Amino acid sequence: MADKTPPLPDLAARRTALTAVDRSFLVEAGAGSGKTSIMAGRVAVLLAVGTPAKHIAAITFTEFAASELLIRIDRFVQALAKGIVPPDLADAFPKGVSSDQQKHLEDARRALDQLTCTTIHGFAQALIKPYPVDAKIDPGAKIVDPAEADLAFAEHLEAWLKERLSTAAEDGIVAELVLCDEAKGLALVREVAQFLKGNRDARPADSRWKACLVGDFTNAVKAFGKQLGRYDFQEADTTARFDAFKSITTMLTAAEATKNDRPVSAIISVLKLPRPEACFNGSGGMRRLRTKGKWQAAAVAAGKPRDHGAEAHAAVDALYQNCHTAYAALTSAAAGELLARLASSMKGLIAVLGVVVVALLTPLLWRLL
Repeated sequence: MADKTPPLPDLAARRTALTAVDRSFLVEAGAGSGKTSIMAGRVAVLLAVGTPAKHIAAITFTEFAASELLIRIDRFVQALAKGIVPPDLADAFPKGVSSDQQKHLEDARRALDQLTCTTIHGFAQALIKPYPVDAKIDPGAKIVDPAEADLAFAEHLEAWLKERLSTAAEDGIVAELVLCDEAKGLALVREVAQFLKGNRDARPADSRWKACLVGDFTNAVKAFGKQLGRYDFQEADTTARFDAFKSITTMLTAAEATKNDRPVSAIISVLKLPRPEACFNGSGGMRRLRTKGKWQAAAVAAGKPRDHGAEAHAAVDALYQNCHTAYAALTSAAAGELLARLASSMKGLIAVLGVVVVALLTPLLWRLL
C-alpha cells in the first residue's frame, strides 16, 4: 500500500538547511521539529564534501543537547561511511553516497574526535582558556553547572553579609536595613543580590533622595488643610483624607526623614511609613475624592447655594491630588535611592562572580519593607 502521508510544508527549507553548506543562514524552528537531526545532518554533509572535522563547530546550549547532537552526528557518519543513507538524510543524498563522499566520511570517522561539539559557554571557555592573562581569568577556572554556581553564590553572599554587618562599610546600608527589620532586611538584600546576579544589562534608576521632598509633601498637606479651613461648612470624608495625610507629616517630623546627616536612616524612615487607608485603595493606588454631592449637601445644610459646595469640592480635590503627587515623589525617590545604594554596595560581591552590577526593581521594597 502506498504511503499517503502528506509531505511536510517546510520540506524545501529543511532540504536547504541540510545541503546548502556553501553559505550561512538562520533557521528558526520550534520544539520537537527536528532541529537536532537537521544540525547533525548538516555536519554530516559538510564532512561528506571534504570539510575537515577540526574545522567544524557545532554549538548548542546545554550539555545534554551537545551530547545528543554528537551521538547523532557519529551515527550518521558511521552509516554514510558504509554507503547507508539514514532516512533523515534521504534528501541530502538522493542518489546514495558516492565513492568520493564515502572516502571523505571514512576519513572523518577516524578524526571525529577533532570535531567541536559543545555548549556555548564551553566553546567560549575553550577560546579564552589558553590566554588567561589577556582574558583576566584564573588559569584554573572551569565551567560549573547551575546547581554548583547557585551554591557558590549563596556561600559568597553569606560571607559578604557577615563582613558588611561586622565592619563599618561605606554608608552602612546593609546594617541599617537589618537594624530596621532583621528578617525583612536580610530578605531584601538576598533578593536584590539574586536579581543583580541574573540581570547584567540594567542600570540604576535616575531618581535620587532629596530631603526637600519631605518639605514638598508637608507643604502640599498644609495647603490642603488651609483650603479646608476657608469653608464654614465641611464634608467628613474629605476631612478624613486630610487627617490621614497630616498624620504622615507628623510621623515624618518625628522620624529621621528631615535629617540630611543620616540619609540612609531618612530614606528607610520614609519607606516604613504606613500607607493611609483613607487615601489609598487596596492595590496602593489613589482613592478618588468622589464627594461632590456630599459637599453640595453640606453647603445647602449651612444655608449656602449648591454651587458653593461644587466649587469647594473642585478646589480641595485639586489640592488632595497634589498631596498624592508629592507623596509618590517622596516614596519613589526614597525607594530608588535605597536600592541604588544597595546595588552600589554589592559591586564587589557581583564582580567576584563575574557579573556586572545592574539595576533593580523598586517593587521589591513594597513587598519586603
